[in-house]
Formats: sequence, C-alpha cells, structure tokens
Amino acid sequence: MLPQHAMNPSEEGSYMTKEKFNSLLLEVFFFKKLPCEEVEENCDCCVCIESWRQTQTSPNTISIPHGKSLSSMLDEQDIMPFYLKGNNACLVVRKASSDITDYKFIATAFQIHPTNQELMSNQGYPIITAPEMSVGVYDDCLLKSEDFIDQLQTLCMHLEESIPTSSKHHRKQAEVRDVASPKLVFEWLLPTLSDNVGHVPLTTIQKKVRNSVQWKDCLKPYRRSGLWMCIKTCLHLNLVWLFGIEKGTLLYKIFMLQLMSYLCLKSKGKLSHDLVMQMLSKMSVRMAKLETMIENYSTRTADKDMIVDIQACESLTNLVLQKSLEVVEKLRLGVDHWWSKTMETFSKENSFAMNFDRVDVKKDIRLSLPKSSEHLNGFKQLQHNTIGKLYEHKPPKDTGSSERDDFEYLCAIEDFIRKDMVNTIVQQDYSIHYSSELFDKLKQYHPKAMKFYKNDPVGKSRLFLAVFNIVRGLHMIAVKNMPLLAKYKSGVDVSTIQSLLLCSQADLQYAYELEHYFNEHDQSASNNSDFLYDTFSPQSFCVRYAEGNESMKKTLQQILDRMEQKKEQKLREVREMKEKYENLQREIRNSKCEYNVDKFGYSRHSRWCHKCNLVNECSNMNIFIYEKDLPEEPYLRNAIVFELNLPHSMVTKGCISHFMLNAKTS
Repeated sequence: MLPQHAMNPSEEGSYMTKEKFNSLLLEVFFFKKLPCEEVEENCDCCVCIESWRQTQTSPNTISIPHGKSLSSMLDEQDIMPFYLKGNNACLVVRKASSDITDYKFIATAFQIHPTNQELMSNQGYPIITAPEMSVGVYDDCLLKSEDFIDQLQTLCMHLEESIPTSSKHHRKQAEVRDVASPKLVFEWLLPTLSDNVGHVPLTTIQKKVRNSVQWKDCLKPYRRSGLWMCIKTCLHLNLVWLFGIEKGTLLYKIFMLQLMSYLCLKSKGKLSHDLVMQMLSKMSVRMAKLETMIENYSTRTADKDMIVDIQACESLTNLVLQKSLEVVEKLRLGVDHWWSKTMETFSKENSFAMNFDRVDVKKDIRLSLPKSSEHLNGFKQLQHNTIGKLYEHKPPKDTGSSERDDFEYLCAIEDFIRKDMVNTIVQQDYSIHYSSELFDKLKQYHPKAMKFYKNDPVGKSRLFLAVFNIVRGLHMIAVKNMPLLAKYKSGVDVSTIQSLLLCSQADLQYAYELEHYFNEHDQSASNNSDFLYDTFSPQSFCVRYAEGNESMKKTLQQILDRMEQKKEQKLREVREMKEKYENLQREIRNSKCEYNVDKFGYSRHSRWCHKCNLVNECSNMNIFIYEKDLPEEPYLRNAIVFELNLPHSMVTKGCISHFMLNAKTS
C-alpha cells in the first residue's frame, strides 16, 4: 500500500520536497531478490516490511490483522496489491472515487510473467499491459469476508488448473519450466467480485519484461522476481492514476533513478564490482531517458497553472539528474581503477593477449554480468590448456631417406616462417628486399609441400598455416610502410582456418593467433579490400595513396607536363600540315594538266603531270591521332600513377595474393 502523504503536493512551489521524496523511497522499495530470498536485512526500511506483512506474511499465505478488514484498510487513492504467485498474477484493489456511486471499489489484475512461447516468439523483450482487466466491486461485503481471503491464499499456491501442460509421448505432462496461467484470476475471481456487471475503464501502462528462456538451458529459465515486478508495476500504476500518464510516468522515472543512486551510495564498498557496473549502466540509460522525457514534457503547451507544475517537475528532475551524475562519476572512478588493476595483473601472468570475445558466459551468468575475477581465471586456464607443449616435428610413418630429407627441408622453412619471420618484422630488422625473399621462399616451399603433403591432411593444414603467416608478415610490412593501408581490410578469408585438421596444441594456438590478427585488423578497418579488382573509385586505396604521396605527385606532374608538350607539338604539326595543304591547293588551281603528242599524232596525258602529282600529294597527306597518356578523371590518373610507381611491399603482396588464387584453383 503506497503512503498517500508522500504523494500529496502540499508545499507551494515544490512538487515534492526532498524529505518526503526520500521517505517514499524508503517506504516502498524492496531490494531486488527472488521472493524466497527477500529477507529483512536485504530491505531498506523495516516499516515497509511490516506494512506488507500485515496483508501477506509469506509468498503463499495472506492474512488480515485481527479487528480489521480489507475495505477498512483502504483510503481514497490508496491501493492494496496482492501477489498471487501460484497463478502468475497480481490483484490490485483500490477505493473508487467519491463521485462514483455505482460501485465502491475497483479490482484490477495483470499477468506478471509471459509464457515461454511468448518470450521466444518475440524479437527482443515482450511488453505487457497493466492492468489487463478492471472491474467494479459493488458489494464490499465480499472483500470483508474470510472466504475471499481464503480464496486469495489458495490462488497463491500452485493449482493443477493453472499449471501449463505439454504433450510428450501422447501423454499430457505438467510443464515445470513454464509459468502458470492466470486464467482463474481473469475468468473466475474478477467476474465474481463484479457480479458479471462489466469492465471499468482505467489508464494502463506498458512494462517491458526482461526474462529469457533458452532451449540450450531451458531447465533453468531466467525470470525476474515476481514480487519485485508487482511492487514496481503497482508503484507506476498508482502514480499514473494520481497524476496522469505523462506526469505519473515522469515521477516514476525520477523515483527509480533516485532510488538507484541512493542504493549505490549506501552500499559503496559492499557490492561486487560486477553489480556496481551493472547499476552504473542502468543509471546511465535511465538518465538519458529521463532527460528526453522532461524535454518533451516541458515543450507541451499548457495553461498558467500547468506551467508552474512543469517548472517544479523540471527543478526536481534537474536535481535528481545532477545527484545521479555525481554518483556515476564517483563510482566509475573506483570501478575503472579496479578493472585496470585486474587487467594489469592478468597481463603479467599471461604471455598472450587476452581476448574475451571467444568466451561463452551464458551458462554462468543467467543474463547478469559475469563475475569478472572468476571469468578471468577460467579464461586464463583455458588459454594455458590450449598452448600445451612446444611445436615438435614428427615425420609420417614409412618415410624413406629421400622423403625424410624433403620433410626436414619443409620443416626448416616452416620453423623459419613460424618463429623467425614475425620476430624479424616486429623488431624491424630486415632489408628493403625482405618481402621478395619471403615470396621466393613461398615459391620454393609451396610445390614441394603440395607434393609431399598430398595425402597428409595434417601436413597440408600446416602448409595453409605457413601461407597465412607469410601473408600476415607481408601485411605487417606493408602497413608499416604505408599507414593508410591500416584503414583497409586485409581481404584474407580466415574461414579456411576453421576447417583445418590441427592435432597439436601449439598448432591450435598458432591458428588462433593468425585468425585473431586478421579479424582484429578487419574489425578496425573502415574500407573494404580492393587490391585484386580492376575497378576503381575515389575511395580506392591506390587512389588515396597516390593523392598523398609526394613521389607519385611528382610523377603525375611530369606526365602531365609531357602530355602538354606532346599536345603543343601535335597542334604545331597540324598547323604546318594545314598550311602546306592550302599551298598545294592554291598551286593546283593555278596549274593545268600536261599533255604530250605521240608518234601517231594523238594527244596523251603525261604520266609526269605536275598538277596530278600535286593532287596525289594532297590526297596522301595525314596526321596521326593524338592520344592522351592519362584519362580525364583525376582518380583514374592517380590509379595509373600508383601502378607505375607501385611500392615494393605492395608488389610482393599482390604477387602472393595471385599466387594463392592460382594455387587454390589448380
């Protein structure tokens, strides 16, 4: 039952004083525990416990103090909630307003937990509406009778009619993993109280139910405390019924934020860091929502009296937000310090990088944050078990002397690639031609390894690991020489690693390091890989690199200058040829064909006719077409210049990429 004095805005100019707000905080709140674990030391106020025990002494029993009745304990604007655990419902009885003469009380009810089917059929968390059904109680004698209390106590227990069933082997069995159905409350109890007269319209709210039922571990589905859900929902409902949907919801959000801040301060140094981080996360979300709500609430048009009320709500909201922000900043410092110390300790104890993405914690945490210390210890032990013994070479059985020599040769290259190559690259102790040396080793190693490991899946898996490691080394060199390459994905498909047959624990760790390197790089990169494609765009790597490289800019300018010279030369040639053509045409017009007289006295055209020679010369005049060395688009020019001045590391990287494609298709 909510205290009316804490909700009465009696002080002028203030919606609720700080003392009364804290009083409401203490009198209503129950610490979030399961119903069977809600004991006195987990509560913030003994007064609230005693008030609750007057009507509900345990999750399965209900009793009314001697000399009192349910109707006598209710005043106007008060509510009396009953958590009917056995039927998965909450019954709320409230006194009707004095201006309504048809009925004296209103009985409402809502379902606490959705069924497993509703949970798993929703995309995200389901939303329940409260109350789902409201009826008017015309005869308060029903509420005063002992039979009504006995019926409520019966509904607190698990009844056979409300237990869900499932069909297994053509037999109906009780589904213990599911929640009870509240049909007895909605189909029998409420109609009985109202004598089947009708529904009473009331303002409803919507609550998100953060439960989870997974088939992987469905014997222990996670559900929040039903008693806590009842208290929280009833508080929200009463505020909405008293002050309206907007103001009531705003006050509820203020109350919950103030409550969480109060708990974090009160239990400072007593709660685990995991729970503190969870509380800080929820407080941050609630602060953002509350700030948005008060902004939307204050922008509504209202009359003069409403404006005063809005200003009071803004003042209270800003006060709570300020205090909550101080709490978050204060506790965040302690949590960050603890986390940095914990990670520093575990980093010293481990020679490998800690990666928490691979650890499945769903079985252990039940939708709450993991226990960080235990989680780190378990992950450290898992990594140590994975590392195992050092890498050892063991030739296949029935290996001859010549094959043994080939095996030792392959092992020597694999050792160099696995151990020496990465260390050399990390220490930057390599020459400018180191990439070419790695490519030459790969060309020597690959055909022999493919032949020797033809029928050996384990050896062929080591071959793939060696190739992936060379690609990693060349990628590290390229990124070192060209920092822009770090913004582009590697283009390496590491899904092949998942299908390799690796029997050694050292090989497993080796494969994990390779996969982790490429995945980590691709996650941080913002652009897709375009090294093996012929299509270009302004965002291509070659274009952007050429735009920022001084040497390539100089080369581009030289090409453009040469293009300009060739253009001027071609124009000059055209002018000269045009002038020559016009001179020839002028001479042709001024001349006549030449004729000779043969021995028979006939006139014949001379084969050495000057005019005809001029005509032939004009007809055979031509100029070769002028072709530009570069296209008009600037990004295509930069792509061509990049290919002309391709960095050595990119040449080797491209050669290995094409080599891998050819090897894969062959």
